[in-house]
Amino acid sequence: MYPGSQFNFPWSGDVVQRIDPDFFFGAIPEGAGIGEIEKEVFKVASYGKQLGLITEVLLTLTEEAKLTAEPKGSLRTLKDIHAKIEEVKKKKKDEIRKNARSVLEKLKASDEGELKKLLNDYKEYM
Repeated sequence: MYPGSQFNFPWSGDVVQRIDPDFFFGAIPEGAGIGEIEKEVFKVASYGKQLGLITEVLLTLTEEAKLTAEPKGSLRTLKDIHAKIEEVKKKKKDEIRKNARSVLEKLKASDEGELKKLLNDYKEYM
């Protein structure tokens, strides 16, 4: 190696990834859906939201159904996944609440008048 030279192991170099939604939905192959429709549907409800609703309905329906042994294992797995997802959501909401409180405390310390104006903007939620 020479001074100032750069060495990268395989797969360790710079990574460039295009993540804009237009690229994603435009890359849906024919037969798998229509990108323009998928993009509009995603605006109504994300895939996660859609799957969450389906999971909630399915879990409710399976409480009443008499399942054979094979689907019971899948149901147990689905329940475990659902519980983990709910825990992630709870943890994330707690983090957001903690961060919001911290920012509001900073605003209170630096400019109480602006804090009052900001809270006034949200009084309909109180």
